[in-house]
Amino acid sequence: IVLVTATVHASCTAGGVVAHRTPWHFDLGSCESVNLGASGIDHAGAVALAKALKGSGVLTFLDVGHNNIGSQGAIAIADALRSNRVLTELWLDNNNIGPSGATAVAETLKVNGVLNNLDLRWNSIGDQGAVAIAKALKLNG
Repeated sequence: IVLVTATVHASCTAGGVVAHRTPWHFDLGSCESVNLGASGIDHAGAVALAKALKGSGVLTFLDVGHNNIGSQGAIAIADALRSNRVLTELWLDNNNIGPSGATAVAETLKVNGVLNNLDLRWNSIGDQGAVAIAKALKLNG
C-alpha cells in the first residue's frame, strides 16, 4: 500500500509509506525500500523524513535523490542515521548538500557501520566535503 498526498511521488516495495506535504510528515510503515526521488522535498521535508528514519527498524533502501534538501536536510538525515542501524543504501544525489552537508554525512559514517552504499553525486561537496568523506571511509572500512 502506498498513500501519497500533494505532489510527493513515493513507492514502497513492502508495507506502506504515507507522505504529507505542508507541513511535511512521513510515515515509513513497514517499508523496506522507499523511492522519494524527484519528489520536491526541500530541507523541511528532509527534517521530517529524518524523524521517520529514526523510528524505522526495517527500511534498508532510501532514494531521496534529485530533490533540494540542501545542507540542512543532509545534516538532519545524517543525524538520524547515527541511531538507525538498518539502512544499508542511501541515495542523496543531486540535492545541493554542499560541503557542510557532506561533512555531516562523513561524521555519521564514522559511527554507522551498516550503511554501505551512499550516492552523493552532483552535490557540489567541494574539496572539504570530499576530504571529510574520504577520511570517514578510512575509519569505517
